[in-house]
Amino acid sequence: MRQVIERLLIESHATGRCLLAIAIVQPFLWAYLLTHAWALGSPEVRAGLHVEVVWALQAVLLGAEALLLGTAAWLWPQRQSTARRPGVEFLVALVIGVVYTAIPIAAGIFTAGPMMALLGVVVVGMLLFEWRVMLTVILLCGSALLAYFVAMLAGALPYAMAITPQAFDQGHARWWWAHWQSMVLYVGTPSVLLIVMLLFARHDALHRRLRQLSITDGLTRLSNRRHFMDRLQEELLRQRHSRQPLSVVLIDADHFKHINDRYGHAMGDQVLTTLAGVLTQCLRVPGDLVARLGGEEFGVLLPDTSLAEAEAVCRRLQQQLKDARFSSAGASLIVTVSMGAVQCLGVDAQALLRQADANLYRAKAAGRDRTESSVLEAPIGEEALA
Repeated sequence: MRQVIERLLIESHATGRCLLAIAIVQPFLWAYLLTHAWALGSPEVRAGLHVEVVWALQAVLLGAEALLLGTAAWLWPQRQSTARRPGVEFLVALVIGVVYTAIPIAAGIFTAGPMMALLGVVVVGMLLFEWRVMLTVILLCGSALLAYFVAMLAGALPYAMAITPQAFDQGHARWWWAHWQSMVLYVGTPSVLLIVMLLFARHDALHRRLRQLSITDGLTRLSNRRHFMDRLQEELLRQRHSRQPLSVVLIDADHFKHINDRYGHAMGDQVLTTLAGVLTQCLRVPGDLVARLGGEEFGVLLPDTSLAEAEAVCRRLQQQLKDARFSSAGASLIVTVSMGAVQCLGVDAQALLRQADANLYRAKAAGRDRTESSVLEAPIGEEALA
């Protein structure tokens, strides 16, 4: 059940929100319908009721249930639709609002249970429906409550329209009326709390999703330059304490502009995504990071990795790329890469990347499809400054 509710919340379209609202109100409606039926059949309780008011309230609840179930039956075949439905949203919100307004008027509104339930309904409604819809419903139902309050102060209407003096025993409400007033809290609160908690959980999930999108390259699904630079700074800071080697490899797809020009950008995107997959397979541990730095350039961050180990990663990448085949319009091609690897100690990020870029340039100048590597360490006096 929770998964269904979460899916409806995540989809966040009008049809799903209306179906969810109808489902939420069902326990509340049926609890009151059955309670009223029991009260009308109990001589003890019936003596303390204005029976005609309770029957009128039952008619309101049954009419509301018929409208809600009919709307749900009409919406269910269209549950995948993303069309806007302001009229349907207004109908569902108004029917629920009338229900939550009629019951407190009949049983007494100025108690903690009904007031908390009404507040919860407003909160959930604002989260589920468009604000214009909820504002209209709040104004209509609020006006009805205000009119009832004014009439009650003027003596035209009683405090609880369904209750007679027999509902009191020596000035205290009999047990059944006390429970009737509190039922709106007992039945409504679990549903309200469930939806609120799920909505806050969805809020947190959206924040995590936005965070993930902010550090992810849209095409390759690898980390982007921002995340790569953040992780590089973290690893350089950690290296000051661990004194372990740290290696970085810059990778560039050879003749990538020629691939785009001759075979089209679709083939270029295929090359990049395949290269990203091969790079991911070549990583050894979760601590390694591969990122797309821009265009056809990639970066690999290898914490606690010597230059020899980084060169082994580069060789695995070259071997796997030789086994990969790319085809377009009957033509096939092999993609190669040039790589610049650096093992560092005691240097800053800019110096490290400049050296890796210089090694990458040397690999391209030497004929491509190769790796150029070096070790970059700060002198003893400068290491502390870095």
